Amino acid sequence: MTAHSKIPTNITDTRLLRSMEKRRNILARTVSRVFQNQSKPLANTASSQNGNIGQEQSSTSTPVINPKHDIPCDDPLEYCTDVSKKPKGLIRWAKLLPGRIKRYYWILFPKPTAEELEDLRLENIEKEKDKIAITEMRVFMGKSARKLGQLGMRDLLNSPDPNKPKKLKLVRFSAMARDVLNNKLVMRLDTEPSHLPTYVQVSKLGRDDVYSDEMLPTLGKYSQWDSQNYGVTLTVFRHGLEGLPEHVSIEELWKKMPDNKPPYTVAIGFGDNSSTHFIDPSEYPHLLVSGTTGWGKSNMLNNILCLWLNRGLTPEQIQFVLFDLKKGMEFSSYENLPHLYKDEEIKTGIIEDLEGVLPALHRMQVVRDQRMDIIKKNGCKSFQEYNLDVPPSKRLPAIFLFFDEWAKIRLSRSGSGPKALAREVIELANKAIMNIFKDRAQDDRGMLFDALVEFGKAVLKLRTAKHFGLEAEEMLAEFTNLARAAGMFVVLATQHPSKEVLSGLIMINFPTRIVLKSSVGGSLAALGTRSAFSLEHKGRAILLDRGIETKIQTPEIKPENIKFIVHKAITGESLGNINGISLDYILKYALENLGGALDGLELYKTFKEQNVRYRWILQALREAEGKEFVISGTKYKVNHKGKNAPRQLIRVKE
Repeated sequence: MTAHSKIPTNITDTRLLRSMEKRRNILARTVSRVFQNQSKPLANTASSQNGNIGQEQSSTSTPVINPKHDIPCDDPLEYCTDVSKKPKGLIRWAKLLPGRIKRYYWILFPKPTAEELEDLRLENIEKEKDKIAITEMRVFMGKSARKLGQLGMRDLLNSPDPNKPKKLKLVRFSAMARDVLNNKLVMRLDTEPSHLPTYVQVSKLGRDDVYSDEMLPTLGKYSQWDSQNYGVTLTVFRHGLEGLPEHVSIEELWKKMPDNKPPYTVAIGFGDNSSTHFIDPSEYPHLLVSGTTGWGKSNMLNNILCLWLNRGLTPEQIQFVLFDLKKGMEFSSYENLPHLYKDEEIKTGIIEDLEGVLPALHRMQVVRDQRMDIIKKNGCKSFQEYNLDVPPSKRLPAIFLFFDEWAKIRLSRSGSGPKALAREVIELANKAIMNIFKDRAQDDRGMLFDALVEFGKAVLKLRTAKHFGLEAEEMLAEFTNLARAAGMFVVLATQHPSKEVLSGLIMINFPTRIVLKSSVGGSLAALGTRSAFSLEHKGRAILLDRGIETKIQTPEIKPENIKFIVHKAITGESLGNINGISLDYILKYALENLGGALDGLELYKTFKEQNVRYRWILQALREAEGKEFVISGTKYKVNHKGKNAPRQLIRVKE
């Protein structure tokens, strides 16, 4: 059967034509008549319609470049389409096999999320602590068993029993445990009769102090035997008898803080048995922090401030007035913080000299009275009740007053500060000199002597008047009496907790106190006991809350931590992570080692040893999208092409 050239006029699909060509023995052409009939000549495609050769058809013409028709390309050095050749046969299977294995692997074992990676990091830390604890406890169990055997032989030699054994077996231990911070190691003695050596009286271990005393030189650590219902245990204290760590990082304490704590909660530190201590301003309500220089007083103030900022409290929720009489050096990191309270009296939110203390305190009294009037008109009795009763737009922020060194204010004897005292003395001297010349007393020794005596009496009267410190103390005492109801609180710090600095007028309003290493007099003034005098380690403190003293270890916050937290609070942008690795450092590493690829998982594997969290890296890269960074003198932009593709650093052409 010969093929015919008949082409169906109703078929426009080429693939359908090819299939009909075989089934109906039809000779299909390359272009169907339907398409030929529908095509129309374009009259304006060339100038040849008018008998002229068009410029686009001329062989001597130059191409015209129109920038409007340029196809945009992200990177001129990259292909805009897939130019890779697909392999065939066994080579194709060999090349595709790893990808298929990887695809099915991630189906069976999905990639961990940011939360899962963080949990994995914490789990690895706990495993490392377990490994250290188990290794140490095995050593302690061996030493204590041999020491008990030595003590048992001593008792055995003095025994008159003729059937006494010639050699004692060593005791066994059946269980091991540790606390959260790995400060206490607890080993349970195996008290099964078949495992205990003959002539060993287990009940004596927990009652006789000689066993604990004999263990100290053997173990090199303080230890304690306990006989409880669950058995006999040997507890080894890795950091002294209190069981407190010698050092605590701020991150380690913040991780233990529950999210449902009130927004203004203060994290104090770790106590015995790894217990955490938090206090709420609605309960204390004002806080006293005291201690000698270099033992963590200013560190505690920064810890409180940065905790609130790290929790994400906004200026609509909390505001600060910082009294820094070290010329603003202690609170210089918070200068541009939007949380600082500012008005016509308090210009910057940070008081740096004595002359600004009294006006600021007076202004705070006025603000307190205004807030109390607002709360009262709304029919509420307290700041917390008012904020729960009104919509968010009308809520009042809590205001905290921080005094870095109260002793400098309290011990100042100037009527309005030392500068004001000097001005007043100069005015008195000028007035006395003018009176001397006016009365011509310079020619009469008697009159000159009387004028000088009057001048001395005026200066003495100025010095014996109510001085600056007493006035500031009375204003602060009056302010703290009613400030709690208005949502205003005071954190008072001093390194000289003497009775002259912390009088009864002040102490009655500060029932909650954190007292670090102090002198005997300072400890007696702040606590009424000598507890703070015997503190040994930096950051160790006594927490006095509701009349109960608790020994705690306060956390350390590093300057770079303060820098990152304050920067995030000011700009809303993260510098990287809280542990000191900046985003610029991460970008530079990716450019030099990963070809500019910003793969969060690869970066996490690199920086996880520096305790960098995976979620922090992802958040920092997400916030950096579309922004430009200068790395090693060259400007780069963080580009993100798609959901499954990693972000890339692209050089910006000047």
